[in-house]
This record gives sequence, structure tokens and C-alpha cells, in this order.
Amino acid sequence: QVIQTFRCDEELELLHADYGEVCPYMDQGGFNFSFAVFCTFVYPVGIPLLMYSLMRWYRVPEIAGSKVRNAMLESMILKLQQEHSSPESDTLVKLIGNIPAGEDRERLFQQRCHELFNQIDADESGALDAGELIDSFKLMGIENPNVDLVSML
Repeated sequence: QVIQTFRCDEELELLHADYGEVCPYMDQGGFNFSFAVFCTFVYPVGIPLLMYSLMRWYRVPEIAGSKVRNAMLESMILKLQQEHSSPESDTLVKLIGNIPAGEDRERLFQQRCHELFNQIDADESGALDAGELIDSFKLMGIENPNVDLVSML
């Protein structure tokens, strides 16, 4: 429709779009012709360029990329959990709990693991054997722990 600017009725020397306006072809040095040429190039190039600039200004590509990466990571974690999860590992995750993000995250994780280790280490030897793990899982409500998985732990 931008090209419609240049459609003129040659006999009347008026614009088809507005018969109240003189055709800009008749005065190629005038304002109407210059403005029509300017708008013909600005509209198809300028609007997309403006939209691109605004999206870059508001960091839309980075936000979209971040959302895609987070969704991919969550789906990979879910797939990994489905393939390798067991009642034993689910119980351990619940016991360790949700550790909030922050500077002390690693220290808090180590502390909770140490507390869990001390709870499971019944003979206080400083080492866990398969029997202690199986007994502790039974106390946690898992009737028949997977012995192969427990021996890997």
C-alpha cells in the first residue's frame, strides 16, 4: 500500500488515493514527492528496524533464550529422574531437603549430608556398610530397598 502513493490519474494529474491531492510526479522537487519517496523506503525498512531495536533494548532475545534453556534443563532433569530415580534416592532427596540458592548452598548441603550420615551410621564407625543403609531405609518406610542400588551408594 505504500506504493499506492505513486498511483496517479494521468489525465487529471491527481492521486488515485486522494483526488484532492495533486500527483507528486508533476512536481518532483516538491515536498509531496520527497515525502512520498522518503516514506516508501522508511516504512518497509524503518518499522522492522525499530521493532528489532526495541526488542534488543528490552533484551527479548536473551529472555527468550533463557526460558528455552531453562525448559530444556528442566526436561533433561525430569528425564534423568524418570530413568534413574528410585524410592531410595527419592527418600534421600526428601531427607536432605530443598537447599535454597545462595553463597552458603554448598556448606548447607555438606552439613545436611553429614547430619544424615550420622543418623544412618548406627555403629558410629565413621563408615557405612550395606546393612546399615538397608536398615535405615527400612526405618524410613522403604520395606524392600533395592540391594544393588544400596551397594552402589
